[in-house]
Amino acid sequence: MSECDSLLVAESLKGDRNAYEALVKKYEKKIFNLAFRITNNYEDAMDITQTAFIKAYEKLDSFDPSFKFFSWLYRITTNEALNLVKRNNRSRPRSGETSMSVIGNITSSQPNPEEQMIKNETSGRVQEMLMRLKDDSRVIIILKHFVDMSYNEIGDVLEIPLTTVKSRLYDARQDLVRLLAE
Repeated sequence: MSECDSLLVAESLKGDRNAYEALVKKYEKKIFNLAFRITNNYEDAMDITQTAFIKAYEKLDSFDPSFKFFSWLYRITTNEALNLVKRNNRSRPRSGETSMSVIGNITSSQPNPEEQMIKNETSGRVQEMLMRLKDDSRVIIILKHFVDMSYNEIGDVLEIPLTTVKSRLYDARQDLVRLLAE
């Protein structure tokens, strides 16, 4: 765990709410983006983000400081998002949902209009194909390529061995390439 995170967790455990707020501010965009990529729904991602931070706060005393805080928080978020997807049993966006292009505008700087249009179309297509993948495949691709986690970090978050991470990621990439080629 980074020195800063370690200090903030320790201060949070002592009752310093400002320390926990600093952790929330540090990771809220990444947590939201992870939740959105898994659910493909803005409101669900907002709810999951809030729930993940609340659960993390409530269980902070059970956190093992030998691990990275963000990996632990990502595991909580991933589980919350997958549970919601399973409850809703949806494989594609509902009508009226916020599109990836809107989320892209919130989380990134604005290129020129033509570049933005191409980026939005590509991002929307990738998100659409991600939603067609099995949950496990979608999550592992998101953690590697959108959250930029290492294989070891993905193993920590998903609680699977390194070899399983590599084989699942390979299979998931193959599935995604096949879907994008259709």
